[in-house]
Amino acid sequence: MRGQRTRAEDQRSRRTKGRIKDALLVLLASRGFNELSVSELCREAGVTRSTFYRHFANLSDVVDELIDACFEVSSRNTRSGGPGGTLDNARRVAAMTEPNELRAHETLLPACQRLANDEKYLPLLMDESLAEHVIHRIYQAEIENSVPLYMGRGGLTRREAELMYLRDLYGTFFLNRALRWHKDDYWYRMHILATRATLCALDSVRGTPIVPRSAPVVTER
Repeated sequence: MRGQRTRAEDQRSRRTKGRIKDALLVLLASRGFNELSVSELCREAGVTRSTFYRHFANLSDVVDELIDACFEVSSRNTRSGGPGGTLDNARRVAAMTEPNELRAHETLLPACQRLANDEKYLPLLMDESLAEHVIHRIYQAEIENSVPLYMGRGGLTRREAELMYLRDLYGTFFLNRALRWHKDDYWYRMHILATRATLCALDSVRGTPIVPRSAPVVTER
């Protein structure tokens, strides 16, 4: 009996959290995240504030669970295989010449480029005030898969690779936002070009160390 009661409570908790998360997506479709309050979210979800705080510490916790849900959807059938697989995938994408090639093999792209596979998450991904938060969450989720690619392909130190990956992550995230995550031929074409640009940049720095130079001495006359 106790086990059945626990399972029933877990199911109720999941349903309640689902209502709260869905309500946040509804509100984000018409309002910026910075304009929202817990009270407004509770009204939309049909729950009390005490119920909200039983499941979440704050609104950012709800956002984090939504981002994780995006990753869960986009990670299905991802062709990974660790850092080596990530590099092989990038090479295959860079070699493509037609958008339809990538459309047919979209799982070669990192999961973070496919976060809008379920369009219901678009309000979250398009909210300007959440961009930094979403990028940070992506960075935490993808860093161990992506940084070794930068280190191996570019001959970079760990810190250099982290910063270069962060630069590219910002670029591709805002590329997706500019295209509204709409997967037409142009979206696929731009991701082929972006992948080529990343690999070319890494190839260009490999074996060409940048030697620090002292500041020029200015002689007063």
